[in-house]
Amino acid sequence: MIYEEPGQMIDRELTPDAIDDILAHGPIRDLRVLPIALSMDPPDNVDVERICLDLALHADAWVRGNACTAFGHLARVLGKLDRQARIQHILEVSLRDEERIVSGRAADAISDIKTFLGWRFENEWPNP
Repeated sequence: MIYEEPGQMIDRELTPDAIDDILAHGPIRDLRVLPIALSMDPPDNVDVERICLDLALHADAWVRGNACTAFGHLARVLGKLDRQARIQHILEVSLRDEERIVSGRAADAISDIKTFLGWRFENEWPNP
């Protein structure tokens, strides 16, 4: 996957209606980058944490991996995350994901969250 500037990731403005449409109908390319785009510049009145928690359980590995990455971005951009127990659980479960794109990104997000928020995790490394 090619990394692009957040504003160029999705070809439409990320209004609440557009976000709901992407979540409901895709396309998968937009769904894969949605957590990154939202976390780099969180829109007002959009619960980006909730969206990322939902997407961290998606069937597509790129969606799951990018949802994990988004938690680290939110920690850096906002300096806080509101759902500590749920996010910690999702990231620790994601460390055991069979897809390396997910487990590696979960480890990266954990590192970011430890750095920016000081949270402690029971496990910080993907299973080999």
